[in-house]
Amino acid sequence: MIAPRLRDRVAELQPDTIRSIVVVLLSLTVVGVSYGAIAHQAGMPTWLTVGMAFLLLAGSSEILFVGMIMTGSAPIVAAIAGILVNTRNFAYGMHASTFLRPGPSRLLAAHIANDEGAALAVIQPTTRARRTAYWITGSAIIFVWPMSSWLGTVVGGLIEHPDMLGLDAAMPAMFFAFISKAVREDAASRAAAITGGVIALATTPFVPAGVSPVLGLAGMFAGWYVDRRRAPRASTPEVDPVTGAITLPDLETPEPRTGTITLPDLDGPMPSTGAIRLPNEEELHE
Repeated sequence: MIAPRLRDRVAELQPDTIRSIVVVLLSLTVVGVSYGAIAHQAGMPTWLTVGMAFLLLAGSSEILFVGMIMTGSAPIVAAIAGILVNTRNFAYGMHASTFLRPGPSRLLAAHIANDEGAALAVIQPTTRARRTAYWITGSAIIFVWPMSSWLGTVVGGLIEHPDMLGLDAAMPAMFFAFISKAVREDAASRAAAITGGVIALATTPFVPAGVSPVLGLAGMFAGWYVDRRRAPRASTPEVDPVTGAITLPDLETPEPRTGTITLPDLDGPMPSTGAIRLPNEEELHE
């Protein structure tokens, strides 16, 4: 029952989206192995590493937590830093609320909220496609991330310095590939990405590790401003007092488009108030 429904939902997605989901899962596998290996190196037991991966499902926060523990930070400080980094899920949740159905299922949807699912959902053309991409990506990640973390603990026992492999570079490279097309073709996306990147880079030397990307979310306001500037402005129709032509605003483009409505000659000038008097039935049959 579940398998045919899942197959039907996957079939609704565009081939590019399916390929992107596969790339996400492969990239997360690489990063998960890196996380598990580093956690093993930090002395964390396997059950704790895999348990965090499943219950938190917040890769960047988990990696930050483990990294801070390795540098000697107190666990409570590392936990607070991880929570702070994960506040970006608030923005993802706000966006997901626009296409998710209401009801108890939103509790699970909140748990699987992540960067990858939000990124793939936002580029879908329809509400149904956004919902499908979000659920499929999140459901796959909740399986792949803990499993790859467990595999990483195994690798960590075999490799003395797993951090030298540079596996954690896979995720930034993946996100760069995701946004490159939007940044090239859309002015609002370009403004958001550039502004967010500048904020993140500028604040990196002054804030704890992992906080600067959260501050970079402020770049969304730049994208919103650019999108608002290019949006069409509502305008009232303009009436020619001589010909009766009415210029109607085109809602698709900022420039008005002229549509002409032909009115019968009422043998008189247009009223000074600018109102249009419609002919009665007798005048229409003359």
